[in-house]
Amino acid sequence: MSNKLKSLWKEKMPKVIGAALNVLAFFSQDYAGKVLLNAISKPRKGKIESHQKKFLAKAETISFDCEGFEVVTYHWRGTGKKILLCHGWESNAWRWRKLVAALLKENFYVIALDGPAHGASGSPLATTPLYASFIHQALTRFQVDVLVGHSFGGYSSLYSLSHLGNPGISDLIILASPDRWVDIASAFFDAVGASNSLKKGLDRAFVEKYGFPQHYYNASDFAANIDVKGMLIHDAADTINKVNDGRSIASKWENCKYVETEGLGHGLQSPLVFDKVIDYLKSN
Repeated sequence: MSNKLKSLWKEKMPKVIGAALNVLAFFSQDYAGKVLLNAISKPRKGKIESHQKKFLAKAETISFDCEGFEVVTYHWRGTGKKILLCHGWESNAWRWRKLVAALLKENFYVIALDGPAHGASGSPLATTPLYASFIHQALTRFQVDVLVGHSFGGYSSLYSLSHLGNPGISDLIILASPDRWVDIASAFFDAVGASNSLKKGLDRAFVEKYGFPQHYYNASDFAANIDVKGMLIHDAADTINKVNDGRSIASKWENCKYVETEGLGHGLQSPLVFDKVIDYLKSN
């Protein structure tokens, strides 16, 4: 297949899948909703690639079990505070390589975690409650001082502290987190061209699996339920999770320092961000 055809297929594939699910929903909303929820929860990438192994091999790898799945963590030992780093959707611990280097220069003890269905960790699906459990166990096992989460990792960190409690961290740093799940779902519906019938099927599948409707899953509400001080950084030009997401979360998070950057995008892979993180860690 030529590159042009591959590109065309990649562009059209979401609509093709959506059309098939719309037909399925015509006959069974519930079944179609479950199929869609499963598809949404399965990352297309994020496993460790060959060029990422060299960096991760420099760390000490420690694994543990959580809900029947292997959780892989990478440790760079220092004598300072213990920092746990949690990556976002379709990523893995390698994404932290630049921040890890900056933290090690300051002699922090750095731990990076591979989330469910990402990196070397187990589970066929990646869900917020499961990621939150991974995070909670890592915080407890390694007696972490500071939790840092990017995007989906930040969202799951807020959920973890809100629903599973704080096992002893002093600070939380959130980078570019989404706020409302319904906004994420809406973007997905637009991408696949979901029918109203398919949307209703997903509503029921969501409640059946998680016990709560989709509109319950708001990071800003999770933030309102935590008692941890921290910092939230969001870029005004973030095209993945809009800046209003960061503003909303910060507005409900008591004792939160909000930092809004310009032109760094969703990844926030910038020395400016690294400096702000390290300055925060040194002053708290």
